[in-house]
Amino acid sequence: MARAGFKALASTSAGAAWALGLADGGMDLEAVLDHLRFLCSVTDLPVNADFEEGFAESAEGVGINVARCIEPVSQACRSRTARARASIPWI
Repeated sequence: MARAGFKALASTSAGAAWALGLADGGMDLEAVLDHLRFLCSVTDLPVNADFEEGFAESAEGVGINVARCIEPVSQACRSRTARARASIPWI
């Protein structure tokens, strides 16, 4: 996608669910996290996560789940940053 000129990617909860034969909103937290890990593992582009309503009823629960969501994305960002620094000596 980067070679095609895209600057970032966005996940889609509906598209991911439909690809698995589920209704929109039919993926649970673990399935969404797996989907985001997959997206981050196959691209160097930033990924905007469609994370529904945080998969929790309370603000505390949403915070915990958002932290779990950020982890795969931040791992990909760290990987991209390391590659950028290796290829551009002044960074």
